Amino acid sequence: MRNVKKVIAAALITAMSISVVGCGLVEKTPEGVNKTVVAKVYNKKITRGQVDEELAPVLESVKAQFGENYETNEQAKQYLAEQRTSILDTMVNDVIINKKAEELKVLPSEEKINEEVQKQLADIKASFESDEKYKEALTQAKMTEENLLKELRPSVISNMVYEHVVKDVAATDEEIKQDYDSNQTKYTEKPNRIKPAHILVKTEEEAKAIIERLNKGEDFAALAKEKGTDGTKDNGGDLGWIEYETQQYDKTFMLAAISVPKGEYTKAPIATKFGFHVIKALDKEEYPVKKFEDVKESIRTSLTDQKKYQNWQETMKKWQDEAKIKVYEEKLK
Repeated sequence: MRNVKKVIAAALITAMSISVVGCGLVEKTPEGVNKTVVAKVYNKKITRGQVDEELAPVLESVKAQFGENYETNEQAKQYLAEQRTSILDTMVNDVIINKKAEELKVLPSEEKINEEVQKQLADIKASFESDEKYKEALTQAKMTEENLLKELRPSVISNMVYEHVVKDVAATDEEIKQDYDSNQTKYTEKPNRIKPAHILVKTEEEAKAIIERLNKGEDFAALAKEKGTDGTKDNGGDLGWIEYETQQYDKTFMLAAISVPKGEYTKAPIATKFGFHVIKALDKEEYPVKKFEDVKESIRTSLTDQKKYQNWQETMKKWQDEAKIKVYEEKLK
């Protein structure tokens, strides 16, 4: 689903948008370039001029960052090319969604579209400390409110099509209970956490040799300092406190660390993309699991959102295949 509200809000905050006809290419006939077909969706053509028009505020930002000679700067050229491709992808999907909105009879009236656009605009303005800050962000992003309203419009149609497609999608009671039973550490009174230390080496043989030395009573921290290959070695391999459900660490590493009793270490090397680890659980904090009835509805919401997203992705993929999309990438350059 096209969530333009978030995209625009981020664009305003970071002040990185894109802009203007031409996009740094010198052509003998600009009119001809503008009329060049860069994609076909169903029987509808999308031209280079339409794409460049949608690029509406970055060229100015790119010029401000890289100067008037931005056309010779590889970073600027790559950025503009990426943004042009991204905008074309969005335009292609908009064509598909508009067609499906008509077929599904969910295409809103102009009055409804304008009403929803104004609501989204109000939400964006409310995300700033003041109206002055909002206007500052628009200026910094080289964007007018008219540009912003134009960008918000397609999201209204997209959101309505999305809601129609996923209206009957919901997590079942069986799926909710299965998730609860399979992910107990997600539903504890407080987040479970572990304080692991590790010794990272390049080969399995090195890791096995370290485990043999630990089995003979050698100190883990001393071995980490002697054999470790990462930045934690001088601290005995101590990684500090890490919550069980973190997404910041390799999943295989975390599963192994969590399985080790407090004060003990892994009895076999743990392989990850970084190398081979020997892991010790320096400390652990584990809490009781919440009752199923206390978390049932929050799980339902989470799983339903996941199923809706998956259903939408599958639907869009089906529609894209039906649309027989043709993109002429060489004409975007």
